[in-house]
Amino acid sequence: MSTFAEILKEIGEFGLFQKRMVAALCIPNLFVAFDVMSPVFMALTFPNHCNTDWILNQAPNLTEERQKNLTIPVDENGNYESCRMFTPVDWDLEWIEKYGLNTTTACINGSEFEKPSGSSSLVTEFNLVCDQNSLIEASQSIYMAGLLVGALVLVPMADRIGRRLVVLFSLLMLFLFGVGAGFSPNFYVYMVLKFLSGISIAGIIANVYVIGGEWSESSKFALCATICHVFYSIGLMMLAGIAYLIRDWRILHLVLFSPLVLVLGIFYWVLPESARWLITQGRKEEAIRMIRWAAKVNGRSAPDHLLEKLEDEGTPKTGTMIDILRTPALRKRALIMSYQWFGTSLVFYGLSLNVGGFGLNIYITQFIFGLVEIPARFGILPLMNRIGRRLSLAGLLSFAGLACLGILAIPKDLPVLVTAAAVLGKFAATGCFAVIYIYTAELYPTYVRQSGVGLNSAFARVAGILAPLVKLLVIYHEMIPMLVYGIVPITAGVLCLLLPETRNTQLQDHAEPSTSEDEGVLMKPPATEGDTQGPNMSTFAEILKEIGEFGFFQKRVVAALCLPSLFVAFDIISQVFTGLTFPSHCNTDWILNQAPNLTEERQKKLTIPVDENGNYESCRMFTPVDWDLEWIEEYGLNTTTACINGSEFEKPSGSSSLVTEFNLVCGQSGLIEASQSIYMAGLLAGALVVVPMGDRFGRRRVVLLSLLTLFLFGVGAGFSPNFYVYMVLKFLCGISSSGIIANSYVIGGEWSESSKFALCTVICHVFHPIGLMILAGIAYLIRDWRILQLVLFSPVVLVLGIFYWVLPESARWLITQGRKEEAIRMIRWAAKVNGRSVPDHLLEKLENECTPKKGTIIDILRIPALRKCALVMSCQWFGTSLVYYGLNLNVGGFGLNIYITQFIFGLVEIPARFGVLLLMNRVGRRLSLAGLLSFAGLACLGTLAIPKDLPVVETVVAVLGNFAATGCFALIYVYTAELYPTNVRQNGLGLNSLFARVAGILAPLIKLLAVFHETIPMLIYGIVPITAGGLCLLLPETRNTQLQDHAEPS
Repeated sequence: MSTFAEILKEIGEFGLFQKRMVAALCIPNLFVAFDVMSPVFMALTFPNHCNTDWILNQAPNLTEERQKNLTIPVDENGNYESCRMFTPVDWDLEWIEKYGLNTTTACINGSEFEKPSGSSSLVTEFNLVCDQNSLIEASQSIYMAGLLVGALVLVPMADRIGRRLVVLFSLLMLFLFGVGAGFSPNFYVYMVLKFLSGISIAGIIANVYVIGGEWSESSKFALCATICHVFYSIGLMMLAGIAYLIRDWRILHLVLFSPLVLVLGIFYWVLPESARWLITQGRKEEAIRMIRWAAKVNGRSAPDHLLEKLEDEGTPKTGTMIDILRTPALRKRALIMSYQWFGTSLVFYGLSLNVGGFGLNIYITQFIFGLVEIPARFGILPLMNRIGRRLSLAGLLSFAGLACLGILAIPKDLPVLVTAAAVLGKFAATGCFAVIYIYTAELYPTYVRQSGVGLNSAFARVAGILAPLVKLLVIYHEMIPMLVYGIVPITAGVLCLLLPETRNTQLQDHAEPSTSEDEGVLMKPPATEGDTQGPNMSTFAEILKEIGEFGFFQKRVVAALCLPSLFVAFDIISQVFTGLTFPSHCNTDWILNQAPNLTEERQKKLTIPVDENGNYESCRMFTPVDWDLEWIEEYGLNTTTACINGSEFEKPSGSSSLVTEFNLVCGQSGLIEASQSIYMAGLLAGALVVVPMGDRFGRRRVVLLSLLTLFLFGVGAGFSPNFYVYMVLKFLCGISSSGIIANSYVIGGEWSESSKFALCTVICHVFHPIGLMILAGIAYLIRDWRILQLVLFSPVVLVLGIFYWVLPESARWLITQGRKEEAIRMIRWAAKVNGRSVPDHLLEKLENECTPKKGTIIDILRIPALRKCALVMSCQWFGTSLVYYGLNLNVGGFGLNIYITQFIFGLVEIPARFGVLLLMNRVGRRLSLAGLLSFAGLACLGTLAIPKDLPVVETVVAVLGNFAATGCFALIYVYTAELYPTNVRQNGLGLNSLFARVAGILAPLIKLLAVFHETIPMLIYGIVPITAGGLCLLLPETRNTQLQDHAEPS
């Protein structure tokens, strides 16, 4: 590396040779722009209708408008149908005009298009409308599949056979297939040729800028890449002008790609191979020849002693994608950067391929899209040189995503504003592409640079395949595509912060040892003789061996700590039963003033309208009138209104719920989901406030305080005078439950030997599903929600009394706080209960060595390794919580009895929590959590494929998903606690569980998206945990490691 840098200084780091080469390398990007975006113009759509010339046999002189009026039906807006026609008949024109045509059919003889004279597109020539219209999106996806294949095949070839050969071969392919596509006899041949063009484009995109960058000094790499990519934007602008002038798609194809033969000829003679690559391959003579050529063009000379040194040091090394995946630091970079490419590509093509959907002229919009890319690509250069690659990419991805979401907030009758927001998004997406090519190339060493770029860009091509298919989701709701285009890049921007910065660093030629920034927390293996452990850690481990690592004292503590989990289960899920809904209709007792003896059915028939399925409306009633019953029966009521005097519920005798008592239906129905979200907000507040208090004031005090507040607010909720008071009390209950959840199991784990930490956690958490089963039984027996609330939470006062006398403080925590006397008192108590004694010399050592240290969330964020763990683990908590509550809060929506389903959900959690103990001890925490999250997500997606008339099958799949989600929760508490040292353990748990509470807030609100389409909630519940499962692989493994007491260098 140093040798080539010295040679560059002698021959010119960015002289005429490099400038001439970069100028030449700009030209292929024009054709890349033509190939990627030309389908926008070649597949232009025009207004169309079925060809109905059959009627001209009966009346050859019909005008076009009269012909359409007789043969084509109109839609609900009075416009002619595009894809339907009246079925042809063998009638005279008089009969057709007199009686009309009633039966319709799909187009029989193709379609006719209202297009300008001389215009021709793929759509008009190959009749790609109606049931064939999705072929356009399919062809775009097939083209992106070509880019994907090229990224996997052609791009890595550059690390084996050289950059120059791959560029020349790719240009030749693009010329042959680009021109050939203009002669396609049908659309399927066109798609095949576009697929092959995509393969060649991938070879050009990833290699041209690298040649220029590798011939220049490292600080000029970004400049070379930017200049090359600016010509892509110029190509977009040229494309808009050429397409405006040439409206025939075949001629347009030939004009766009024929000049490639000239470019190919020029490149064959003037394009050099990368000397940097030749050096890494041991091809010394060729490298020296290239260096001498560059020196000559720059008017310099290359000193012989440097060339000799080059000869001595050049050693061949050819890398592959396997080398990237084999090296931990490179593997981490490849995984994260792949998602960056995916997010960048999805938002870029999501906006670019929708160029005709923003309301303005397609040619003007395309020109603007191309024009805005030039300042985006040049403007990004000073930005990433000032604040770095990482922050630039993260910020631009987030901005592009927010722009897509912003489009949804702009009315469609303001096309200029919609286009302006789209242009801003395109500006940011273009900047992302400008940064990501540079950043990716700088992250990999020379011998695997193109393999890395190829691997990462493969995910961009997957996004390119999906981008046009995502547009098809508009059939469910018009907002869905832009939601997807917006959310994905924002999440990618967050993950970008896990990558190392490459600003002002030399390009690497070979992989070097990774820094702590590339690695996770270095977990310590189990202690062995001769190991030197931290003093507090080793002392407490020795003390545990003396007093009993998991004796009667620990078992008693764990058994006691199981009890709060019952009440946590009651608190979280009880609203499924206290908020039960029943069939309802408006209270229409006003009519009883005119006819007090009406039967209930007759009353509903006269006063409540029916919906399209013949069922009585739940939230509408006929407007009351002051008529006699005879008039009402004879003339009926026509005008309707919302319920005036509340609703009546068809509920079993003695039943009462929040819905029936507080009339939470119709316009108030959203309050149930709102209250669930407010409760989750309480859990969130508890995670921020109460859970970290465990690191400051002790685990025991926080558990006792949380139990007291849960008793007060849980019982108090049963006396709520209105629903708003109930929501406030549930919010406070959520704060209490959060303190119990995160602190109770930690006490047991910290009193036990490290290998028993998982067991203690699982045992405590098993009582959560037992609580769910008990809840189902109690709720079945007690149908009045107020009595149910009192029965569920009154026993907490007994638990609180027991805990005050038997619950110990964590001695491990007391040691880290320097509270030596209390720690010794707790240790002697534990030894006494276990029938053991603790040697005085160990206690003396403890007294001499313990030093107080209080940790905060700031300490976690300050230490790179802990910060990385916190960020990734927060995503795991979010995904786990979203899928768990998404399934559990929908317990009544799977078609079976709600009490049976809740009992099954609780029952299945017991083997899930015990089973995961065996799983994580065998395959480790990381793989277990990743697998369970993915399985839970797939189960949610699986419920969408099951017909609604198979409720048993749907419930079985949901139960499997709940099984996996429960396993995730059982595992994630163990894994999180093991990742953090004792002095910040509760802060880490609080920070991470905060994201679980955010997911809990969102879970019931996501259910409301079913008003747009019933599949949307389960799609979200499925996709998020699968994504989190992939990110889990970035975490370190903690199986068979000692619990840490203090953060250690990574």
